[in-house]
Amino acid sequence: MSWTSAQTFCRTFYTDLTSVRNPVEAGIIQEIIGYTEVWIGLFRDPWVWSDQGDSSLRLWSADQMVWSDDSSECAAMLKNESGRWGGRNCTERHPFFCSCKYPESKQTYVKVRLNLSPSALNLNHPNVQKTLLKQMELKLIEDGLDVMQTTWLKQPDGKIFVKETP
Repeated sequence: MSWTSAQTFCRTFYTDLTSVRNPVEAGIIQEIIGYTEVWIGLFRDPWVWSDQGDSSLRLWSADQMVWSDDSSECAAMLKNESGRWGGRNCTERHPFFCSCKYPESKQTYVKVRLNLSPSALNLNHPNVQKTLLKQMELKLIEDGLDVMQTTWLKQPDGKIFVKETP
């Protein structure tokens, strides 16, 4: 895709075109791309990251004129320059890398109180716990909650359920 099409794609389905923040990230991308030029999220206005991020990392190719008046250039990691950056016309078509930001984990704890009388159900049996957890997940989904993963919180003695004393 062109740089702007790649940016639109990344912003629609992920976060943005990738910003290369340090040599480790650059190395990971270089290892993946091998000998291919790929768009990254750097463009000339002057050179800024499309996600508005900051990075002091500079991996420009030795022959790249970094400061010029040409605002139609976008940055690509270059196949013949060991992943060093170079300006390319933004309308050229290249593969690209998107960044993904994972939402922060939100944990919710729910205390469950069960009345088992007169049942002889053993709540500490793994199959009973698994069945109860599945039923709770289905109920949460039915209530419109986004359930990623549910687990039981174990007590210090390894048990999940504790019998309350009156």
